[in-house]
Amino acid sequence: MIDFYYWPTPNGWKVAIMLEESGLEYRAIPVNIGKGDQFKPEFLAISPNNRMPAIVDHDFEDGPLPVFESGAILIHLAERSGKFMPTGTYVLTITGNNGSTSHGTPLTLTVQ
Repeated sequence: MIDFYYWPTPNGWKVAIMLEESGLEYRAIPVNIGKGDQFKPEFLAISPNNRMPAIVDHDFEDGPLPVFESGAILIHLAERSGKFMPTGTYVLTITGNNGSTSHGTPLTLTVQ
């Protein structure tokens, strides 16, 4: 079971769509950002930077796993479901706003 901490924002919708399409079992838990619920200690324990959305994967092999930031959540859900992610070897290149890391070189991660 995945706890999905959600408020209807564009990033929240991305994760909601992914959860539905991946077929993973989840429950949506509203976090009202208009009332400041994202600053409550119980939410900060899951998402220390108080950002929405966030999930807690209770079926992770090492115990409950909190994941925050929509991109990280989408990757986790794709890997967990075995859907929407290439199989085999692929290269993921991460760059900063100016097309490079702070040292001027793109960071490349090869996953096998």
